[in-house]
Amino acid sequence: MAAIEALRHRLLALPGIDERPSRWGADPAFWIAGREFVHCHGDQAEVRVTRSLMTEALRDPRVVRRTRTSDWVQMPIAETELIARLAEGAVAANLVGRRAAPNASRIPPIVT
Repeated sequence: MAAIEALRHRLLALPGIDERPSRWGADPAFWIAGREFVHCHGDQAEVRVTRSLMTEALRDPRVVRRTRTSDWVQMPIAETELIARLAEGAVAANLVGRRAAPNASRIPPIVT
């Protein structure tokens, strides 16, 4: 449970994020602009990412794509820093369409 609390703390510090029930289960979910973009399933977390973020995220061996056509990636919930970095990239990508922030679709560096 400590990993979920650490993740909650990191994600709720990001702009425009709120916690609501998941559409896909009872575990915690985080939303931006009316869309669920992070949720947990037991000891796994899933983050919804853009196509360009997907390419970068899958370079990390801790990240797997949920299915071949999915825009969700999955990793152990204990990887709080990795999840937070992917979430930051997703938040930045969400802002691109709203105010055209330069380079906002790039994932912040992931330290392994």
